[in-house]
Amino acid sequence: MINHEERFRQRIVFDGMEYDRKIRPTDIDFMLDFNGNLVMAEIKVAGNELTVGQKIAFQNVAKMWRNTGKQFIAFYCTHNTPLDQDVVAADTKVISYLRTYDADFQYLERDMTLKQAIAGWLNKHSI
Repeated sequence: MINHEERFRQRIVFDGMEYDRKIRPTDIDFMLDFNGNLVMAEIKVAGNELTVGQKIAFQNVAKMWRNTGKQFIAFYCTHNTPLDQDVVAADTKVISYLRTYDADFQYLERDMTLKQAIAGWLNKHSI
């Protein structure tokens, strides 16, 4: 769902936003909040990996969530959608995930879409 189609294609540029120790902004593609239980995802073209900064950001969110009594999961997903077509987030392939108490991303051993993975996570935790 896109609320402002005319602004959707406008890039946000992070020029001039580097801080000490080369800390720069990162973007996250996807977030759902189920009453404090958080799902996040980064979706990339197949063959592109999460950046170091994105991994660190997800790991830090997981650490912060540990004492909340709520659940957290982040997914790294890929797609091979042609440039002239929209990427349907629900249909992207989950490559790995990071849960509240994981130290690093865990590779998913089977084929699963983002939609299926979120549904399974919600069911597992009765959310």
